[in-house]
Amino acid sequence: MAKRTLVLALVALALLGVASCSERDAAQRVLLYGDSLVWGWIPVENQDRDGGRYPYKARIAGVMQKELGGAWSLVEEGLNGRTAGVDVAFWNFPDIDRQDQNFNGRRTLLPAIWSHEPLRVVVIMLGVNDARNFLHQTIGDVERSVETLVKLAKSGSMQKAPAAIVLVSPPPVGKGASELFSTIFDEGSFALVKRYAAAYRAVAEREGVLFFDAASVVPVADGVDGVHLSAKSTHILGKALAAFVKENVGAQ
Repeated sequence: MAKRTLVLALVALALLGVASCSERDAAQRVLLYGDSLVWGWIPVENQDRDGGRYPYKARIAGVMQKELGGAWSLVEEGLNGRTAGVDVAFWNFPDIDRQDQNFNGRRTLLPAIWSHEPLRVVVIMLGVNDARNFLHQTIGDVERSVETLVKLAKSGSMQKAPAAIVLVSPPPVGKGASELFSTIFDEGSFALVKRYAAAYRAVAEREGVLFFDAASVVPVADGVDGVHLSAKSTHILGKALAAFVKENVGAQ
């Protein structure tokens, strides 16, 4: 009798596991592909002191998850220093080849998509790091980089029903108190990012994808470093993106 009870209990647990997996598979996945704004970088005045990372519930993906509910599953793919289309090695690891440190978002977008398919939505929010002064990017360069990302997301999917693509222009950056960021983001960088919204909108219209202007809800990157977002602005942006997905994509 005891043996039979144990067997029945194990079968029940297995069925619960299958049901749980089925629920996760049935959830509509949203891939949030971006840089440190998605990663959740906490801005601090002195970058010698690590500000750390916002907890998941306070990051854009966590806020979106709460707003969208259990029928949706957020996949967070944020990388500090990631660009929209520039080959750059962000860190100085002497024992690692610079090519293996590539932070170019174009080179990792498709593997990220393939890793998490099937996807209902792909949200792309990149470009701030392309505005670093030593990369010498023009608005035309950034627009072409973003357009390439959208084209890859549209054509590279292996799933039958294509995911909706949401192209997000990031909030404008400005001069902050961080000595580190003030050396790599200058007046030219500030002016460049302010032009992103119009350029990204044009790409979205040409490619037939959705567009969201983050500056419509977060007018400027309000972190003390001038580049990243405060906890309040991160919450506002996550909530607005969730509402945008609900309104323009909706549940199946």
